[in-house]
Amino acid sequence: MKKIVYLILVLIFFANSYTQDQIIQSKASAKMFAEKVSSAWTKSSREEAFESLKKIDLSFSLSAWKTVLDKSNEAAFKIEAINRISQSKDKRDLNSIINQLDSRFSEVRTAAIAVLKRIGDDRVYPKILLMSQNENPVFRVYAAEALTSMYDKRFLPIVAEMVKDKNKSIRLMIIRLIFKNKISEQLNNLKTIALQDDDYEVIIESMNALSSFGDSSSSYIYIKLLSHSNYNVRKTAADKIARYRISSAASALNEQLERETDDYLKDFYISLLVSFRSSFIRGIELTALKDSSARLRIKAVASLGILRSDRSAGVLIQNLSDEDYRVRSEACNSLAIINAKSSCRKMTEMVKTEKNIFVRSAALYALEKIRDKSTIIPLYDILAEEKDEVFRMLLNNTLRNMVEKTI
Repeated sequence: MKKIVYLILVLIFFANSYTQDQIIQSKASAKMFAEKVSSAWTKSSREEAFESLKKIDLSFSLSAWKTVLDKSNEAAFKIEAINRISQSKDKRDLNSIINQLDSRFSEVRTAAIAVLKRIGDDRVYPKILLMSQNENPVFRVYAAEALTSMYDKRFLPIVAEMVKDKNKSIRLMIIRLIFKNKISEQLNNLKTIALQDDDYEVIIESMNALSSFGDSSSSYIYIKLLSHSNYNVRKTAADKIARYRISSAASALNEQLERETDDYLKDFYISLLVSFRSSFIRGIELTALKDSSARLRIKAVASLGILRSDRSAGVLIQNLSDEDYRVRSEACNSLAIINAKSSCRKMTEMVKTEKNIFVRSAALYALEKIRDKSTIIPLYDILAEEKDEVFRMLLNNTLRNMVEKTI
């Protein structure tokens, strides 16, 4: 019996010795492969060592993977090392992954961020803080990159400082972070940036972020930026005013329309003023009278009719002499809408002397709609001399309707 027990003890001793030898050998192999992965002269040698290292159990190769992560110059090897190390149950091993947040390889930084976001370890905070305070803007960009994916309330002081960064790219990244994470505590900073920043892209991004909060107190920002020197800023401001139906912007829109140089924005401002049923129409009137674009003059004239302002009659009467027949025709229609009897004499003259048949017809239609008695006899005089059979028939029918409705 004693011999059997002795034999078992001997076997256990040799088994343990063999296992220890295996462990030592596996760790040594892992270390050797890690060194080759990091420093072998040829790519094929590095890849061969990498494949061999992958076959060794993590319990023996964890240290080797840290070496690869620290020393290798190939992104694919580093990413595999991050994935392997992240499987460790010891949170202290995450430090090697945290150090990769400032890796020069974007895909490595992305892999590190993904792992750290999933695990959620507090050790990441000091690293991001140090990067955010680095004099080199590249590291501040890396900090912004990490914050975008891993933001929580602890990082608010860092965000508050970085949104004022002197580097435009960093300001843009942080504003997008604020937008993505709906950080309402930064509303005041966004307003200040929108009004004071000297870069139009940053201003636009801050407006987009502000609008995402649906904050009505931001309306004055968009109104003020209507007069900005940059076209894209003015367009974005007008877009926000249209989206949120900021009718209090009517006066500013009217003023900007008077000095605007871009045709698209002029068109946009006119549409907004009409949609707000604005009483501020001076800008539209000036566009109707003076704009070099016939298309815009037509739109302005039509808009004055839609707004039904009696004050516009004088402007519309001047438009009856516009060089473009479409403007003259539209002016007749708008005068009819506002029932401007002061225009009847001029339109009666147009029925007689206008060469364009469309304008003559528009003037005649307008006179019929206004139904001023004083135009009936002059129109009969025109009818007596009219040579065009088609227009003569139209004139005759118009007079018949006018007489019937007037009696």
